[in-house]
Amino acid sequence: MHLSSILSFGAVASVAYANSFPGFSVASDSISTIKNILSQYCIILDTKTYPDLSKVYTADAVADFTTIGLGVLSGLPAIEAAMNKSLFGIPTQHGMTTSYVSDISEKSANATSYYTLQQFGTGNNTGQLFTVWGKWVDTLVFENSTWKVKTRDVVAMGGPLIGNFIVPTH
Repeated sequence: MHLSSILSFGAVASVAYANSFPGFSVASDSISTIKNILSQYCIILDTKTYPDLSKVYTADAVADFTTIGLGVLSGLPAIEAAMNKSLFGIPTQHGMTTSYVSDISEKSANATSYYTLQQFGTGNNTGQLFTVWGKWVDTLVFENSTWKVKTRDVVAMGGPLIGNFIVPTH
């Protein structure tokens, strides 16, 4: 037997053993991918590249933004339009601070992620800041070789809200 054959056999055996080892899960790669996609959402909103929301949401996604005043949005075009309208001209920084992925199967997963949104005033409101805390409760699906958000419930948290609420001026 050649050395390369022995090494190949050893590598295959190691992966097979690791998959049966308590605490090891092939889902760990899915967790990293899901967290990365959820983080990408923040960057998309801050860079105002709303067509890229198709990398985060399914085409038929439903997002309940009622607690932050945007209502229930059905379908990717509605989500894109609402994000553009509500954040137009407002410099923002979205930060995802904690994300927990659970109930992973071959085709679905759940995630709860905490976020902080800061909006920075411009023009007459330069120097003003408005901060919102909340969480996203997501159901994700695995489609076309990637994970995407199928449903999202946005929950406003914390309080009182701090800063100058007039910052979001258009």
